[in-house]
Amino acid sequence: KAGNLNFHEGDRVTIQAKTAGMSEPLGAFWGYIFKKERTKENKIKVTAYDQLYYLKNEDSMKYGGDGDPCNLQNLVQKIANITKLQHKITGESRNLPKRIEESSTYFDIIQTAIDITASIDGNLFVLYDDYGWLKLSNIEDLKINDIQLTEGSAEDFNYSTDIETNTYNEVKILYDNPQTNTLEAYIERDLDSIARWGLLRKTDTVVEKARGIEKARTLLKLHNRVNRNLSGEKMHGDIRVRGGTSIPVTLALGDLVLNEYLFVEDVVHMWKGGKHTMDVTFRSWVPGGYR
Repeated sequence: KAGNLNFHEGDRVTIQAKTAGMSEPLGAFWGYIFKKERTKENKIKVTAYDQLYYLKNEDSMKYGGDGDPCNLQNLVQKIANITKLQHKITGESRNLPKRIEESSTYFDIIQTAIDITASIDGNLFVLYDDYGWLKLSNIEDLKINDIQLTEGSAEDFNYSTDIETNTYNEVKILYDNPQTNTLEAYIERDLDSIARWGLLRKTDTVVEKARGIEKARTLLKLHNRVNRNLSGEKMHGDIRVRGGTSIPVTLALGDLVLNEYLFVEDVVHMWKGGKHTMDVTFRSWVPGGYR
């Protein structure tokens, strides 16, 4: 700690970093100090979070349905206004069904709405902080073309496959019919997949009868697949890469030769001795894209 350095919890922290090929630094982080630690040698460790931290606050709210038409973008804007977060929310998605959230974090409320939107039309949206601005984007709009994972661009990579996490070959959707006082079931299944893996069933509900079969078909399309998990270690660093972006990956993985964009689930940026590297974890995918 320098003698004239003085800062406190709640103070703003900004970080800018240069990316190879660009003359000007990019805004990498805009947030606030939440924790300070000091050692005997007077070394200070600081923990700072961007404004997404404030979405950990809890609330109860009702949205959606015919009486209150609301899509994902409307909901995020509403929450951003409540929490007084700077935001730039664009794009469109289909209206959400009626839902009541009780004592849930804003994070969980938004994530549930993102999942519902994906089950309605198959579009996946990402919520993120862009240097002080809350944004919501379709993953198709967050592709980075000029950086890629290859055998030569990372020190190592790890690849695994499984069918034990969020893999289903039968989807059963239940509708509680108030007129007949019965549960109506809408079922979609893949018999070939069941023959290979055994029965892996997902059960869910709808509040609108008309959405039953549509939701079953969409969820089966999303989850009837082998999970393929990939991470790259100490890749060439690029500050534009964040959770939610997609980058090209070209690798021979044994059971397939991969040459497509993969969705970044998590990234850790590291600077040491003037060298910028990053560890990147990709979201599970199926050959040909995400479903």
